[in-house]
Amino acid sequence: MSKNIKLDSYITYEEIKDLIEYDPNTGLLQWKIRKRGRCKKGWFTGTILISKDGKKYYRIQVEHKKYLVSRVAYLLMMKEWPRDEIDHKNGDSLDNSWNNLRAAIPSQNSKNKNVYRNNILGVKGVCKYRNKYKAQIMIGGAVQYLGLYNTVEEASYVYETAAKAYHDDFYYKNYMEP
Repeated sequence: MSKNIKLDSYITYEEIKDLIEYDPNTGLLQWKIRKRGRCKKGWFTGTILISKDGKKYYRIQVEHKKYLVSRVAYLLMMKEWPRDEIDHKNGDSLDNSWNNLRAAIPSQNSKNKNVYRNNILGVKGVCKYRNKYKAQIMIGGAVQYLGLYNTVEEASYVYETAAKAYHDDFYYKNYMEP
């Protein structure tokens, strides 16, 4: 949750439940009533916001305030605002279906992020080192060396195994399961 916005400045569940309907299967929000301007009953709501790091999110505006759709979905399902952040399990920040959302503290949410900005391989926890691939993981703010491997896939497997052990369900899967 943004540090500069107090929780009491957010719209409440009681206020929003009569305005917007959430479909947990699709993750889409739909107006329940006609509002002046561009909001009509039955219309889907949300625009794409691009964050500073280039990630895309759906955002809506209700009563002159802007909210991330993932947070509104949480509010409509749980009847309270999430205390911290919302993590998209599959890494797709535009997929706001309920089975893809979960509350997370910032450190958990950061563990489920794709790759670091300077990783040219595009595989989290793996970097090229001479003619091999080095696997490493961040644990408790310190980088832990996991070894050198002949292929990216081997190094990625070692990283994912360690990430699963240390980060529970919040680890990023380089090779998503079907």
